[in-house]
Amino acid sequence: MPRKMWIHKCGNYHDTIVWRGVEVCPDCGIRANYDGWHFSMIEEMAAYQHRTSLKPVGQHRPLADRLLDPYMHVCAQCLGKGLIDINDGGDWKICPACKGAEYLFGGDKEEFDALRKEILIAFPDCEA
Repeated sequence: MPRKMWIHKCGNYHDTIVWRGVEVCPDCGIRANYDGWHFSMIEEMAAYQHRTSLKPVGQHRPLADRLLDPYMHVCAQCLGKGLIDINDGGDWKICPACKGAEYLFGGDKEEFDALRKEILIAFPDCEA
């Protein structure tokens, strides 16, 4: 289930940026910046499968990422979240531009199919 997330820059983590599901940092007490609705890890895996038609985990990932990532572009409408805030952040909807995939393939269908075919030849069991 998607959840609201806030960007924390907590001094307790050496000023590392941390995303949390709470507005006020439980470690330092500082109010964070709202970053919108985000998918859960399982939903992130589903988004990967949706955009690539490949399983989200497995030995194929290094090859798939090397071949596909240069063509993937962050969706301009949802900024790579797959979700759009509605009702002033009170709720969310699936991004109509990427349909929740978070990224869009920048090449044509033939290029995508050729890259997937190369991945499937090396790892036939990775197809979703």
